[in-house]
Amino acid sequence: MKKVHISSATGAAAIAHTLTATGRGLHVSRYSVKFGTKPTTTPENITITVDAAAGAAYDQVYDTVDPGSESAAGDGSFTYIYLGPDSKGIDLAPGDVLTVAYVNTDTETYGSSIYHTEGAG
Repeated sequence: MKKVHISSATGAAAIAHTLTATGRGLHVSRYSVKFGTKPTTTPENITITVDAAAGAAYDQVYDTVDPGSESAAGDGSFTYIYLGPDSKGIDLAPGDVLTVAYVNTDTETYGSSIYHTEGAG
């Protein structure tokens, strides 16, 4: 069984949490964002993207969600977002960069985590 590593970022400004694959690449199993209080600015999406080392033709958006959206949680907004890629996860080749991004107009305190193992697949 491969050891799971967690890349973490915290702050109270825009989120630009990146993870760059090196060596044999990485396998991302899930990612999460937790806010100290509920964001209220909408529309403002958290996006999960991969900037592929192989070139722009291979770049991909994996997830997007508006934490201030009433439709997201039914109560106007929410504080914890668990964004799991599909059951296969995301394989990153060496040089690929996964980014969790959010404008964070409300300057909410956040914690962002990316769970990954060494070696793709």
